[in-house]
Amino acid sequence: MENSKIILINKEMNISSHKAIKKVQKEYGFKKIGHAGTLDPRATGLMIAMSDKATKLSDLLMKKDKIYKVELELGYETDTLDLDGQIILKKEYQVPNLDELKDILNKFFKGEIEQIPPMYSAIKINGNKLYNLARKNIQIDIPKRLVKIYDYSDIQINENKISFIVNVSSGTYIRSLVRDIAYKLDTVATMTYLERLSIDKFKNPKDIEIIDVYDALDYKRLNLDLVQCERLKNGLSIFIKKENIKENEKFHIFYENKYLGIADVISLNNGTIELKRNKFFGGIHE
Repeated sequence: MENSKIILINKEMNISSHKAIKKVQKEYGFKKIGHAGTLDPRATGLMIAMSDKATKLSDLLMKKDKIYKVELELGYETDTLDLDGQIILKKEYQVPNLDELKDILNKFFKGEIEQIPPMYSAIKINGNKLYNLARKNIQIDIPKRLVKIYDYSDIQINENKISFIVNVSSGTYIRSLVRDIAYKLDTVATMTYLERLSIDKFKNPKDIEIIDVYDALDYKRLNLDLVQCERLKNGLSIFIKKENIKENEKFHIFYENKYLGIADVISLNNGTIELKRNKFFGGIHE
C-alpha cells in the first residue's frame, strides 16, 4: 500500500491525458497508474491520477463538481468546437458589453440547464463513441442532458474574445457551453482555451502533488485489532458497536497506526454496524 497514492497533475497543453499520467508513472516508478477523468490534449490543468492499488478508487473521485477557466472567440465555429477542428461556419457578430454578457449568462446559463454534448466527444450512443461517428461523417441526434452551472467569475471581454471562470457539475461540456452562449449572442464561437482549476476540493498544483489516500478522502478513521483486520482482509464482515453512523458510510482502517485501506458500512442495527472491506484494502504486511 506504500505506493498507492492520489496524484494531482497539472497537465500541460498538447499532450494526451494518457501520456501525462504515463510520464508521472515513469518518473516515480509506480507499478500501475490510472486517472479519474480525462482532459482533451489542448486543455490544461488539473488531472487526478491514482497509483498501484489506489487505481481501484476512481469511482470515488469521479462525478465531482469542477471549476474551469475558459476563453472563446466570436465569429467562427469549428466541427470540434475548439481549435483542433476545421472551421465549418462563420458569422458576423456584435461584441456585447459586460452587463449584457452577464445578463445572458445569469438568465440562460446558470442553475440547472439542458445541454447537447459535442459530436466530437467520448459519449457512447448505441455502443458507438460519438467522435468515431463524427470522423465518419455520420450525424445522429444527440440526447440533451441536464447539467448544473453554479456561478461565473472574472468575466472579461477583449475585442472578439470572451473569458470567464465557471463552476459546473460533472458531465458539463464547456465546448457546448461556449457554443450555446454564442448562439444567444446571435453569432457563433469556438473555445480557444480551457484550464481545469479544480475538481471538488482538489486544486490544480504548480506541478505534481502526491497525497496519501487517507488524506485525500474525507472518511473517519477507525482503529481495529488484529483479528478484525484479518477478517476484513479475507473478505469477511465484522460487527462493531458505533453510534451516529450512516448507512453506506466509509472508514479509513488502521492497525497500530498502519493504514490498511477502506471499509464500507454494509448494514446498521441498533448501534451495531457491519463492516466489509472495500476493493481498496491491503494486508497488515503489505
